[in-house]
Amino acid sequence: MVLPIQFESVIGEFDGAVWFRKVIDIPQNMEGKDLILSLGPIDDMDRTYFNGKLIGSNEESGFWQTERNYEISASLVKPGANLISVRVLDTQGNGGIYGSTEKMKLSLKNDPNIFVPLKGDWKYQPVAELTGGKFISMIFQKTSFSLRNDL
Repeated sequence: MVLPIQFESVIGEFDGAVWFRKVIDIPQNMEGKDLILSLGPIDDMDRTYFNGKLIGSNEESGFWQTERNYEISASLVKPGANLISVRVLDTQGNGGIYGSTEKMKLSLKNDPNIFVPLKGDWKYQPVAELTGGKFISMIFQKTSFSLRNDL
């Protein structure tokens, strides 16, 4: 899916949980330094991971317009390929990681002018549909999706 976007414009009417992931290469000038992951607003809630470690979340209703900016400790930032994973939980209306493309970036904490843009292609997988106030697990036999740390 090309982010940022409200995912219902891609997958149709859907309330539930969707995982997103993107592998990024960290340039040398960012290796081993504190970073800020900026995703823009997420409709409705999220749990966000960097290399398999939870770095931030917003799991309260009503914050679908709140921009997500999460700090990543230098100890998690390795050279080469790194994995960003985001579980988006949509409870009504549109859902997704949306907003302006300029807001989606990974930047140095101490110098926001040094950054890696995150807009563009992300892998995604709907995993549970919200129906009648309950989550129903979804199984996809033709799709392979892993949140493992070994990229």
